[in-house]
Amino acid sequence: MEDSSSNSRRRWNILRKFIQGKLKQAESTIRTHKWFGLIPFQIRNSDSSHQDVEYRILEHCVVLRQREEGSADLHDVQVAVESKVDNTGNICVWPSEEVLAYYCATNAALFTGKRVLELGAGMVGLAGFAVALTAHPSCVCLSDGNPLAVQSLVENTERVGLEQVQARLLRWDRQLDPQTDGWQPYDFIIGADCLFF
Repeated sequence: MEDSSSNSRRRWNILRKFIQGKLKQAESTIRTHKWFGLIPFQIRNSDSSHQDVEYRILEHCVVLRQREEGSADLHDVQVAVESKVDNTGNICVWPSEEVLAYYCATNAALFTGKRVLELGAGMVGLAGFAVALTAHPSCVCLSDGNPLAVQSLVENTERVGLEQVQARLLRWDRQLDPQTDGWQPYDFIIGADCLFF
């Protein structure tokens, strides 16, 4: 079994070869586990690059727009490189996000009336939406460091229309000043996708 550092090194070499145009199909990474089945979902609409996916979170349903898996392109890589962040949150909804969403929904009482920040929410913010739908929090902030992921989060928060949910760009390499940046303390900070790679 490979250790995590050699596995990471292998993935970075694959990315390097992709950028250089030297990647052979057999070298690409393949997710071996796509979903645990804790949060049932159904694709409602699909076009060439996006799909509307209905997620059933306990007794709640939410339709979130996300990219088709595998629809990343050179623009995504350019934005990630220019922003000095990765693009993993725009690739898919990772199984770790599903597990965190399920945990949050089944432990909703923890979050009732609380301020919740999701770090590395990716393009969908499923765990943050699970909190918002099941727990009646005072605020849920879906955050990511990738501007393309945040753009998708903003679009989904507008589509879903829950007043207590917002989406914001949050870069971990920058010092925040709560007075000027508008960030306030949170009762809970959750994150899944940011730990998956």
